[in-house]
Amino acid sequence: MKFLYPQFLYALFILAIPIIIHLFNFKKYKDLYFSDVGFLKTLKEKTKSQSQLRHFLIFLSRAIAFTFIVLAFAQPYIPKESDQIKVKKHAISVYLDNSFSMNRTNKQGNLLDYGKLKGIEIINAYNESDDFHFLDNNFKGINNRITSKEDSKKDIKQA
Repeated sequence: MKFLYPQFLYALFILAIPIIIHLFNFKKYKDLYFSDVGFLKTLKEKTKSQSQLRHFLIFLSRAIAFTFIVLAFAQPYIPKESDQIKVKKHAISVYLDNSFSMNRTNKQGNLLDYGKLKGIEIINAYNESDDFHFLDNNFKGINNRITSKEDSKKDIKQA
């Protein structure tokens, strides 16, 4: 189990305060003496034990409630095993400017052919399992999809 906000677990240290108070029980009882206390002595022992049990149960329920509140703020979750093993997948988008201005030439040759070559180099730099998205100036609906590595290479060559 992991926690989304583990900093909230530090609030559990606050539970130490009522535990210390409960253990030391600073409440002092005064003894009152009567002439005939035989009957009152058994009654006092019964009520004292019931009172102590009641106080302990109230303390325990408050401590458990506070613990659950702190745990709720920490937001526990159980991580999925498939998420831990999952290979990181990339999403690569390649844009090719195939406008009329790309028909010019430079030292490498035609700019459009050079752009296609660079686009294929970008795609080759990634794995087969990655997602590819090719886009050009035609803005066709068929280009607005995720494709495989080979399909993206074909789309670039056809542009």
